Order: sequence, then C-alpha cells, then structure tokens
Amino acid sequence: MNAFGNTVDGDLVQIQNRFVRGRPAMYLGPTEIRERIACYVPPRNHEQALKTLFTDHAVLLCGPSGCGRETTAIAALNQLHHGTTIRRFSTDEEESEEITAGGPRGYIIRDADASPSQLLHCVDNAREAGAYLAIIADTADHLHLDLRPIEIEPPNALDVYHRRLAHRRLGPHWSHWDDARDLLNGALPKDARRLAEIAEKIEQRGGTPEAMRAEALQAYRGWNDELSSWFKKNKQPHDQALLVAAATLAPAPENNVYHAAQTLAQQLDITVNGAGLAWVPLAGVRTFLKADPGKDSIAFSRHGYADSVLQHVWADYPLSRPALLTWLADLPTDPDVPEPLAKTIAARFADLAAEHGDAKQITRTALRWAEADKSGLAYIALARTCLHPVVGGRIRTQLYEWSRTARAHQSLKLTIARVCQTLGDVHPSIALTRLKHLITYGNVQILNEVATVILALAEEHRREVLKAILTWCSDSPERLSPTASQRRKRAGAVIFLRLAQPPRPSLFNGSHALSPRNCLPAWQAAFRHTPETTFQSVLHHWLDTALLNPQLRDQLVETLRDAARPWVEAPQPLTHHPIVAPDTARILIDNVRRWAALHPSDRNRRAIRDDIVIPLLRPWLLRIVFVLWVWLRTTAETIRSG
Repeated sequence: MNAFGNTVDGDLVQIQNRFVRGRPAMYLGPTEIRERIACYVPPRNHEQALKTLFTDHAVLLCGPSGCGRETTAIAALNQLHHGTTIRRFSTDEEESEEITAGGPRGYIIRDADASPSQLLHCVDNAREAGAYLAIIADTADHLHLDLRPIEIEPPNALDVYHRRLAHRRLGPHWSHWDDARDLLNGALPKDARRLAEIAEKIEQRGGTPEAMRAEALQAYRGWNDELSSWFKKNKQPHDQALLVAAATLAPAPENNVYHAAQTLAQQLDITVNGAGLAWVPLAGVRTFLKADPGKDSIAFSRHGYADSVLQHVWADYPLSRPALLTWLADLPTDPDVPEPLAKTIAARFADLAAEHGDAKQITRTALRWAEADKSGLAYIALARTCLHPVVGGRIRTQLYEWSRTARAHQSLKLTIARVCQTLGDVHPSIALTRLKHLITYGNVQILNEVATVILALAEEHRREVLKAILTWCSDSPERLSPTASQRRKRAGAVIFLRLAQPPRPSLFNGSHALSPRNCLPAWQAAFRHTPETTFQSVLHHWLDTALLNPQLRDQLVETLRDAARPWVEAPQPLTHHPIVAPDTARILIDNVRRWAALHPSDRNRRAIRDDIVIPLLRPWLLRIVFVLWVWLRTTAETIRSG
C-alpha cells in the first residue's frame, strides 16, 4: 500500500453534493419533500393508500414508473405525521435493522432494491417500531407479500403541470399554452413535471413568450427534429464528431473542442481526407454547429440542447456506443485537456454510463483514474453514480469490496472516503460500513480523511454516527487479525475524541444525547490504543463537565474509572502471548491529578479526583494510606471551617 495518495478537493465535494441534492431520484431531502407536497395532485385512490398505510403501517403502491407512486407515498407519510423525516431505504445487509431504531419515521423502498424476504423483514420491523413503510413496485405479482397492492390511478398530467406552474408563479403564457395540452395528452405525472421544469428554466433566462414556448417544445422533445435534420444534412463523420465533442465539452474554447473531436474521430476509426484542412474553419464553426454567437468559447444556451446531442447519437447510432464511452473515459486524462474540462467530461461520462446501466465501465474507469492519482475524476464518477436509481446498487457493492481490500491503491481509498460523504447523506449506515473497513485496513492518512467525512456526516446523522463509532471501539464479532482489530479500535477512539472535542456540540445534549456510560468502549480504546496527547484535552473537558453538571457527575466518573481499570488482552491464537497492556490506571491517575492541580483549593475538583484515583490505586496498602490521608485532610478542613 502506498504511504501517500491524492485527496479529493473539498470544493469539489461540495459541488458534487449540491448536484446529488438537486436530483430527486438520488436525494430525498426536506426541500424536495416540501416541493413534492406543494405540487401534489392526488391520484383518485389517494385515500385508500392513506387508510392502508395508517392501518397496516405498510402500503404496496404499484404502477408504471412516473405514475406518481413515490409522490403519493410522500404525501401520505407526511399526512400521517406532519414534518416527519422521510427516507429512501436500502435493504443492503448492513442497513437492514435501521427501521427498528428511533421514533416514528417514514421509509420508502423500491422493490428492485430488495428480495421478497427482505421486504417482509422491513415490514415487520416497521410495524414493531411504529414506523410507516411504503413499497414502490411496477407490479406485485412476484413479491408474494401479505399486503393488498394498490394500483395508482394517476391524476391528469395537465393538472399536475398547472399545479406546478402555480406553485412556481409562472406567467399565463405557460398555463394558456395550447401545445402543453397536446404534449401531455395521455402522459404521466413525471412528464408534466418535466415540462413544467423546462418552462421554469427557460423563463429564468427570459425572452418573448413565443420564443420561450418554441424552445420549451423542442427541449421537451429532446431536440429530435432539429438534431435529425442536422445529422442528415451533415453526413461527414468528422463533422458529426465535431458536434458531439462541442456538446460534450460546452462551454469550452475552440482549440479544446477541435482536439476532442480529433480524438473521437480516431476512436471511431474515421479517416479524414485532407487531415486538418478538412475540418470546418474556425471562423464558421459556431454557425456550423448552431452554437451561441459572439462568445469566447463554444457554448449552447438553448435548454437541454447539448445534453440531447449525446443522447441522439446514442439512440440513433448504436454501434458507436462502446467507442463513445471509451472516448469519454480516456479524454479526461489526456494531457492536452485542462483540468476544469477534464472534470466536465468525467461528469458526462458518469451520467451517460449510469443512465444506460453500465456500472462495470464506471467502476473500471474510476479505478484507473484513481490509480493514476486522478482522485478528483474518480470521485466525480463514483459520487454521481453511487445513488443512481439504475446503477447505484452495483456501485455501492464495488465500494464495499474496495474498502475491504487492504492492498487497494491509497488514492482509491481516499476517494472512497469522500464518496461516502455523498452516500451517507442518503444511506448513513451503508456509508459508515465502508468507512469502517477503510480505517481497519488503512493508515493514518486514511484515518484523517475518514474522520473529516465522519464529522461532516454527524451534522445530520448524529445518532447513526455515534452508534457506529462506539461499535468500532468495541470487540468486533468479525474475524480480524490482532493488528486490524487494534487499528479499528484506535481509529474509532480518535474519531470519538474529535466528535467530543469542544466547541463541537456536547454528546450529552440534544435529541440524540448519549448516556456517559454508553461511551465506555470509546474511553477504553482511547486509554489503551492512543497516546495521552490525543485524549488529554477531551479528558479535561469531560472532568470539567462533571464539575459543572452534578447530575452527570457519577456517570462520568464511573465511566472513566471503569475504562482505565487494569487489563490484559486475551492470548492470541497465533502467538499465544498477551499483548503488552499499557498501565491505563496510572495514565488516568496522572491526568486527573494534573487537572485537579489547576485549582488545588477547589474542594469539588479534589472530590472528583479522589473518586477516580482511590479505586484505581495499587497495591491495596497504598490505597488505604491514600484514603486515610484524604480523611485526615477533610477532617482538618472541617475543623478549620468550623
């Protein structure tokens, strides 16, 4: 394993997190839930779904994709418990018990993500925990669940379109648009939502009502008429490659577009008679490509046009698909492609491969990029696809396998840690499992990167994070080597101490407050597997908390005392020798005495010190002497004060 690797830039993480949070199919956050409810047009059998959910704590909603199954589930769950947290649920093995934790919550599961037995287990957990579960399926024939399926009767698509327009306060030129009625005739709610979103995006740019509606009409149809006409008119393969390159890189300088087009032509084995002179002259390239005029770079401002070019080529030229993906996978590492453009191309590659279900190409390319120390590119590919509805499950599985590979490339491990920050927004338990394996088989650099991710996840998923860390500090039921077990405990302790370090919120306040006794494994790991400099400031903060909070004092003192009691690790099966145990009692005693000495006249400090020190003193004769001395001191102070 390499000692050092490239880390992912923090700004890039924020950019990709915003991308994922803006994709309802990936991230179901509070803003998206409020938006769904505000624009909701109930199906004709909404009340049936609501009543079933209330009675059975589970409902099976069926119908074609886009008919409004998930929005109906969200509205019903919110109606039962207004403002409750609603989370998409994954039935991956490591998250199977999540529903049993916490108070009433709403969960949504897609049948494609689970087997019938897993779904049944989730239903039982939801009922036991008082939670509510909505299962989304195309059909219920193969599930064999003890739930009567409800076939969603979708609302009129035009009503959905008008509801969204009203919510967004778009002008009457959109609501009185005759073409919208024709476009949405027989359409599903998802089509109405897409048309309204197109109208909203185009409205933000402005223009005459006629021009905006004409653009929206073409964008809704994927620019098929215009692109078909252009490709029919321009049949030279290198001319078509130029348009594909321009749309993929846009906005981009002309020289970069020409270079990308040339590499695509080579990938497609296109022979260009006349070499460089055969290409469209620079002076006329924008007109030829129907790009925006008068720009410093080639760009396409018409809504959805650039994205439609790749989709058109993919659909109409199926034999070019492998070459397109290979070109997109190779171009970001081309030395003639600047870094900002490389990231744009990596995103295009990930989106195209994910949409068409090619998870192997994504993971294979991300691995190659990471091993070439192109961590930013690998991160983009994995972060944009780990929650994708088509390939997300397979990407998460590969992340799991990589995280458990001790000899995986260092840059890959660092990249996986950052991907888990994006993954953890939706599936915290799944992300934490991968982070656990990274620290088990990683070095200090991996630990620091994982700690950064953990601290970020703790902002919104405090309960899951604390539960996981305390588990890492405990003896694992997994078959780990002594070195791996010690490394995991040490990492868990280090991350716990960072979470407990002021000015971060106290572990003992808030809706997910811990009892001090819950923290016993973390302090045991800290005393036994980390140097004093790592835990000293947190230990003093813990003692200060005991001083200022009498109601917590006994639990805080007992936890520290129990964590430091002398111990000897059980003999290991290979060596038959015990691990050398640090003198944890002496370590704690010395630290507590230094803390008490900061204010030697403070009786409460001395009392806390004595409550910790006396039970830990060895041998017993020394303990008796110390108890006697404390009694004499206390008696003398009482006499003087009397």
